[in-house]
Amino acid sequence: MEESKMFSGVIQEIVSLDDNNSVIERVVNYALAISKADGVAFFSVNRTGKNLKLEYSHGFSERYFNRIRNASNYSYMANLFRQNTSIIVNDLEKQFRKQNDKKILNILNEKNINGIIICPINNAEYNMGLLNLYFKKKGKINKKNFQIIELLTRFTAISLYNSSLLNESKELVNRLSIINNINRKLAKTINLSKLLKTIYIELSRIVSLDNFYIAIYNQVDDTITFLYETYNGKKIHKFTRKFQNGLTEYIIFTKKPFICNSNLGKELDERGIGLYGTISKSFLGIPLIASNRVIGVLSIQDYEHENAYPKSIVKLITPLIPTISSHVNNALLYDRVNYLASHDELTKAYNFRYFYNYINNLSKPYLKNEKNFSLMLLDLDNFKDVNDNYGHLQGNVVLKEYVDLLKKITRTGKKVFRYGGDEFLIIIGKDKSYTSRVAKNILKNVREYNFNKNIRLTCSIGISEFPTDANEINDLIKITDQNMYRAKANGKDNYFTGE
Repeated sequence: MEESKMFSGVIQEIVSLDDNNSVIERVVNYALAISKADGVAFFSVNRTGKNLKLEYSHGFSERYFNRIRNASNYSYMANLFRQNTSIIVNDLEKQFRKQNDKKILNILNEKNINGIIICPINNAEYNMGLLNLYFKKKGKINKKNFQIIELLTRFTAISLYNSSLLNESKELVNRLSIINNINRKLAKTINLSKLLKTIYIELSRIVSLDNFYIAIYNQVDDTITFLYETYNGKKIHKFTRKFQNGLTEYIIFTKKPFICNSNLGKELDERGIGLYGTISKSFLGIPLIASNRVIGVLSIQDYEHENAYPKSIVKLITPLIPTISSHVNNALLYDRVNYLASHDELTKAYNFRYFYNYINNLSKPYLKNEKNFSLMLLDLDNFKDVNDNYGHLQGNVVLKEYVDLLKKITRTGKKVFRYGGDEFLIIIGKDKSYTSRVAKNILKNVREYNFNKNIRLTCSIGISEFPTDANEINDLIKITDQNMYRAKANGKDNYFTGE
């Protein structure tokens, strides 16, 4: 009666536990108490049934039990699970010679073990593990206790299965909470740079992003731009490269995630993927897809550790990708609209509307602080001849080259604005004397530049100064325009400041 109450109490306890380790510990200790075994081990098994892991042991060292585990071949375990019943082994030599497993027999003989209770723990879903009790004395195994232990293992399977379901539910709730939290944060901004930073910060709460990038694919010019990238924890400036045969391109082309936790070099070789940069130990890359079109790739890499991205990490990140893709796509579209609102689509120079707002805002602090700035209006000489002789498409190519050249000459920070046709404006934050030297340099570089199809050109430049020549922007533009025509009248390939 006492034993029945005790057993009932143990069953109620293990069924109520929601932690696998607690269940295993309670089951092992109870089995040990009623069987009076000399040693006990609980091995968990993965769902393939091919890998045992020692979860709990008593009586002998962990090293010893791990040797038993390593000696247990798959056919032996598969046979036990197929039988789906606990067994008593009193004749070890007969049992293990029949199984053709002399390694286990030799290891058991080292500790003078003469009897074993082997209890497979499984349910209708899958195999969960083995509970093994080891006895040194022959005939020590009590059949009544064996039946109790056999029954105990059935409840153990129920408890472990329920615990797994509960943990999976908790994990799912946690994942959904993370996804919902990230969704709310991403929805707060449409600005691309802020959005990418938010994505980085939020994902870094899930996994290390010391090496991370979001690359955007431009189908029009067949380029990949790495908009946000970190290497060894440091942010790298964005850069663009032509579409090649690298791993990023492979993910874009296949539209499928690529996960490799070891032997990445071998994997790349087998798939014919080119290596650009240092090879990582672990790699996870997922395509960003919006409207059934790959817009880019999100990737994390670990250069020090293999198996850095287990299924648990992938399960957390993968559900976030559709949301990230959608927000990135919206931000790219918004960025594009803003770009077109402020830029000339052909030459990529700023447009006149942007120029007018920019110079008006600039003039106020300059006027207040009694400082001067200069305005240059540049017009290509005889550009009509290019269109007439080579066609307007070639003329467009030359205009784009011309703007790129002006940007290069005037260096970073100087904006080039398209005034109309082949006329462009540049603002220099200095007086006319300094700007004249800039103009001479531009004239020289344009004169010596060999444009597409070996076309050679010159330009004429008009210069005015704010507020010396005019303190109203419209008047300043008018004076600059007049000075440009005076430069042309003076023989072209020239500049004029009104003096």
